[in-house]
This record gives sequence, C-alpha cells and structure tokens, in this order.
Amino acid sequence: MGSRRSRLVKLETGMMLIMLYFIAGGVINVIRLQHERKQKAAVLHSLESKYDQQVKTNNELKRQLEQKSAATFIEQQARKLDYIYPDEHIFIDTSGGG
Repeated sequence: MGSRRSRLVKLETGMMLIMLYFIAGGVINVIRLQHERKQKAAVLHSLESKYDQQVKTNNELKRQLEQKSAATFIEQQARKLDYIYPDEHIFIDTSGGG
C-alpha cells in the first residue's frame, strides 16, 4: 500500500510540474506577445504620423499649384534647387566679408 501511495504522490508531483511548465510557458508567451504588440503599435503610430504629414504636404502643394500658374510654380521650385536660366548671370561674393 505504501509503494502505491508513493507512486501516486510521484505521479501527482510529475503532473503538477508538467502543468507548471505549461502555465509558465503560457505566461511567458503572453508577456512576449504584449511586448511585440506595443512595438508594432509604436511603429503604426509613427507611420500614421508620417502619412498624415505627407497628406498635408501634398495638399499644400496642390493648393500652391492651384493658386499660381504652372510656369511661376515651376520657376519657384527650380529656384529653391538653385537652378538658373541659361543666360542668367549669378555673382558670388568671395571676399569673405559676409
């Protein structure tokens, strides 16, 4: 009777250890998934912000294009990139006097 009881205790202990193993694994997995979700939410928020900013930029460019003639708009954009007309002369002050 004693050895049967001993085997039953060992079996119960083994089952408890197996259950504890699976529970611990589940808890660790939940924690890992929550961490990943927070990271993905941060990336999503960043991308949404970039998207919103790009939409604002696009809308501003559309507004500018509608307000100005195409030639004027193109000239202004080219000037921002330091383009000049072929027959235009640019003078650069190299005296360093600022």
